[in-house]
Amino acid sequence: MSLKLNSISNEIFVSHKGNQTAGISRDDLIAGGRLVAMEYAGRMSNQVRKNNEYQPVLKDQLTYATMAKGHKEKLMMFCAACAYAQQGKQPPSSYQEVVNDVSLQRNGTFLATMAGVVREVITPLLPYTIANAGGMLLEMTTVPMGQTKEITIHSNDIFLFEDSAPGANRSASTNYLYDGTVTLNPHWYTANATIKWYQMVANDTDIGWYYNAIMAGMYSKIMALYTQAITGLVDNTKYIPSYLQKDGYNTANWSALTVGVSTANGIPRQQLMAFGEYRALQQVLPSGTAQDAALTYGLGQEWMRDGFLGTVGGVPLFEVMNAMVPGTVNTTGDFVYPSDLIIIAGRPGTTYAPIYAAFAEGSPLTLELNPSQSGAPSIDISVSAIMDVKVVMGSKIGIIENVT
Repeated sequence: MSLKLNSISNEIFVSHKGNQTAGISRDDLIAGGRLVAMEYAGRMSNQVRKNNEYQPVLKDQLTYATMAKGHKEKLMMFCAACAYAQQGKQPPSSYQEVVNDVSLQRNGTFLATMAGVVREVITPLLPYTIANAGGMLLEMTTVPMGQTKEITIHSNDIFLFEDSAPGANRSASTNYLYDGTVTLNPHWYTANATIKWYQMVANDTDIGWYYNAIMAGMYSKIMALYTQAITGLVDNTKYIPSYLQKDGYNTANWSALTVGVSTANGIPRQQLMAFGEYRALQQVLPSGTAQDAALTYGLGQEWMRDGFLGTVGGVPLFEVMNAMVPGTVNTTGDFVYPSDLIIIAGRPGTTYAPIYAAFAEGSPLTLELNPSQSGAPSIDISVSAIMDVKVVMGSKIGIIENVT
């Protein structure tokens, strides 16, 4: 099943109208919100990767901005109208009236209505958005509610032929070709955040950013789980033998790992791929000495044009989209994925993607909005989803640490 943004069924963007409040259809809000959220995530991905993999539905940025602004205003007026109806008041006559009514930030009906709409906007998009952010590093799938998914991992071993003689075959070494399995068992994960009232409602904040921030929180959790697992395996020679671990980037280490990984997995070197954060991949660019000045010039042009190196020694480089550690974006700015780590592995399709994640099919995304206890008018956001994340180590991978 393809979980790319452009493969989402058009059905989720169709509005069936239904009941209206203050002349605004809830179905229209949900359908429009999904389009805005998908466009924002896709356009941001294109900007980062420079590959235009996502094909925008809206023709230009101005059209997107107009739709996003209109959707946010309708969403806020719809929620306010529901809150006012509970109080026997007339619906708001303008969007500015909603902006000025800070009491809505603590109104239970307003917050519950907004949470319900946002939940329905994000739920069908979440697996696709995370799969898109993870790119070739991540294989995303879905699992029926209450069930598990097993991934069969074939042995990396190959038959070893030794000198022998007729009738002496039992003296040769035994090759073990046992398959292994990794089980994905979706369970609850939660992300929390706080957003200022005027930041969300006023100041022309892009509502697509708001939707994407929630989904990015889940991506951050997946990256945190992956990073925790992969760094914990670095010293485990069962999964990453010592000959596939190198300290620091240089030509000799790169050559040794590419040959080692391709040979261990029985695939050509051209079917490998290197994963790393932007700062680590920068170190792969030649240093600019007299001996490699021409190579530096050629690769430097490609780097400046595309934001990534095409291939190094026949191995294409793939930039990992990093994520912030929750709670540090406004303080220390800690990153989830190491900035000094490069992983060399087989490309998906020839081996296994390093990360597998699964969402429970049809499981509701839970989203709660509550008045913040902080001084400024703010809203606390809590989002939970049923999913599981596993590191798949069936294929041998190589690691370069301390790439600085």
